[in-house]
Amino acid sequence: MPLRSIRRVFSAAKTLAIFSLLVAAVAQAASIRGVVTDSSGAKVSGATVSLFSNGQVVAATVSGADGSYQFLTGMEGRFFLVVSAPSFRQLETPGFYAGRLDNIERNLVMEPAWVHESIVVTATGTPTPQPQTGAATSVLGQQELDLRYDLVSALRLMPGTYVVQAGQLGAQSSLFVRGGASDANLVLVDGVKAGDMGGRFDFGALSTTGVERTEVYRGANSGLYGADAASSVVSVTTPHGTTHFPSLLFHGDLGNFTTFRDELEAAGTRNKLDYLGVFSWLQTDNNLPNSEFHLATTAANVGW
Repeated sequence: MPLRSIRRVFSAAKTLAIFSLLVAAVAQAASIRGVVTDSSGAKVSGATVSLFSNGQVVAATVSGADGSYQFLTGMEGRFFLVVSAPSFRQLETPGFYAGRLDNIERNLVMEPAWVHESIVVTATGTPTPQPQTGAATSVLGQQELDLRYDLVSALRLMPGTYVVQAGQLGAQSSLFVRGGASDANLVLVDGVKAGDMGGRFDFGALSTTGVERTEVYRGANSGLYGADAASSVVSVTTPHGTTHFPSLLFHGDLGNFTTFRDELEAAGTRNKLDYLGVFSWLQTDNNLPNSEFHLATTAANVGW
């Protein structure tokens, strides 16, 4: 075989080997993709999507004409996305784990810069803007819950709800929604039914400790949740650890009537594992004699 032909064969083999290595590298890269839309469902093009790991940007891209974006990364670990676009609020997603061979889908719904809308997840299975849901919904986020030590005081402020409490703080409390009975409300904790048989649930002893958000669906939802949801659905979601290192948080409150509350929280992640544990102690004499109340709350959440 002539020398020139040998060189051509060697060059072709070298090119094929490099191409095979590139294909193998792409095949072993994690894929993170999704679609960027607004609250009406319209695609948002030209949105800047940044991929973060350990607090640093590891990749960035721009959504296409159909609102789609995609990342291919050979890294594994904890990530979160930050998306920004003109006339929209900057959006940051919760943290998630991606392995080297994982395919992750994260669809992003952006809010107008001048309007704050809550995103609900109950029943839909995926984050959905309130205008796209078929029921009247109110959302209590972390900011509202951090200012209160019980869920009763927060539920009182919602439209269409009426809370009856048989005494001071800690007394038995019932929820009535849109004129429905107190046992016609379905209470979910991380999607699991809670409460007594017959639909009764005492909100008086429910602390905001270990609660990340609460969604209240007002109206009959029996078609989605069963007969227990004849009046409303109250969905309580617990938080997850997000930091790549163990974090420890303590805070306390002090008020009149010998009222104080202390809370200790430990959380973090390690590879695919996320963990959170929290304990709180509430003590008060209330403003009537012989009406002392104390409440110890423990919550834990472990995910893989």
